[in-house]
Amino acid sequence: KFTLNLESFVVNAKVVSATMLICMTRNVTLSAATSYTVQVALNRQDFPPSNLQFRFYPEPTITKLTPSSGPLAGGGVITLAGTGFLSGVGELAASTKILVKFGNTT
Repeated sequence: KFTLNLESFVVNAKVVSATMLICMTRNVTLSAATSYTVQVALNRQDFPPSNLQFRFYPEPTITKLTPSSGPLAGGGVITLAGTGFLSGVGELAASTKILVKFGNTT
């Protein structure tokens, strides 16, 4: 198994191909966006230097929704207020895909 070191914790990685690994980050408790250096050890212990960064950010929170109802036909404009919409990375690029889900949260 390959191991990835994200500075303060280590996770296992799965080999997809000779040029690609995948891994799952663990839960990180943060109040602000934080970047970690990502390193890979082929022997589970020797992590060579790396300049690659992965950025964790707090999840967005919705605090206000205006209006709170609309027509069944749809087409209404809804304004959402809250925190964390910029993910701590500054202005969002025009190509960023932000989704808003209506319905059950499960």
